[in-house]
Amino acid sequence: MTEQNLPRIDLQTRDIEKTPRTQVSLEELEIATNFYVIKNPEEGKALFGELEHLKTNGLNLTTNSNVINAYTNSELDTEIKLHEMGLTLPEYLQAYKALQNKALETLRNLIKISEIRLGQLTQSDEYTTLVQQVRDRLAHSDFQDIKAQIVHEILDGKEATDPKMIVILAGPMGAGKSLAREGVLVQNSHIVSADPDALREHAIPGYDHKNRAHIEASSEIAHHLSDEIFDEALRRNLNVFYEGSFRKLDKNLEQILDCVAKGYKVVLTYVYTPLEECLRRAVIYRDRTVPLKAIIESGMGLINFLTLINGLPANSILQTGIIDNSNHISNGSKSLNILDVSDPKVLEWAAQFSEIAKLTLED
Repeated sequence: MTEQNLPRIDLQTRDIEKTPRTQVSLEELEIATNFYVIKNPEEGKALFGELEHLKTNGLNLTTNSNVINAYTNSELDTEIKLHEMGLTLPEYLQAYKALQNKALETLRNLIKISEIRLGQLTQSDEYTTLVQQVRDRLAHSDFQDIKAQIVHEILDGKEATDPKMIVILAGPMGAGKSLAREGVLVQNSHIVSADPDALREHAIPGYDHKNRAHIEASSEIAHHLSDEIFDEALRRNLNVFYEGSFRKLDKNLEQILDCVAKGYKVVLTYVYTPLEECLRRAVIYRDRTVPLKAIIESGMGLINFLTLINGLPANSILQTGIIDNSNHISNGSKSLNILDVSDPKVLEWAAQFSEIAKLTLED
């Protein structure tokens, strides 16, 4: 597949002009209406009631309809978000259904399409200029002082506990890890969190978390800062919080085994959500866009998570668990279903995830 086979998408998507639509599918209308309801929840019940009526009686864009108005008002935002993921609205729907039905060939093609489009970003002047600026900033002597100040601010006031712990939270992108993270950090005021995403603003003055070039260019410096904070926390014997998709185990394993060698006890929690729901949440709820390939690749994390548990000394593990967060956002429930890592459901999920995630390893 080559770029010539694809309709080109301008990655400066904030400048997209809305063009009048003469046709719209029911699926597109439903998705865009969902986007609108997220921003305007008080209108949700009436809009979805009307949507059901339209499903029965057919669609007509000339109809004076609140659902059509909601679609019109949210269509551009929807397209911008998806374009920044390298997808169009119909392709997003295809990806969602393909993840539901484990349609591997469709997913394989959609990954290729989105990656070709996102590859345009790395060829843009904005991107290459930003990357060079970030690397210059990282190498500049003044940044060493800034880095020391950041580390000091994050670790200031933290105290060691007995036993000292590393709390690990894993799960696919869009699974809802933020809910569990908030609970952990509230209940453990002396735990150190070094989330790279929270450190990106130190890489680029005026960092825009919705700008794809900013996101990509800030990655190197954000992870560098995260490693510095993590290493300093270990030197001070402080409790540390480690969050990630676990899609690639090598680096995770190295840091975690380093903690165990230093006498740390380990708490491991995985947040499970089906990948199609992860995709939906990543599109609708997250400000920072996530490529389709990264969401699918993050499915490898469950196998890696279970592999990690089996590879750690038994006396180093304080607690393990799997949170089934499949329905949390969609039904508004505040209760979470906690499963044991040996539950047959968990092993079934891991097999399904890894089958799909292996698509990202192909050329």
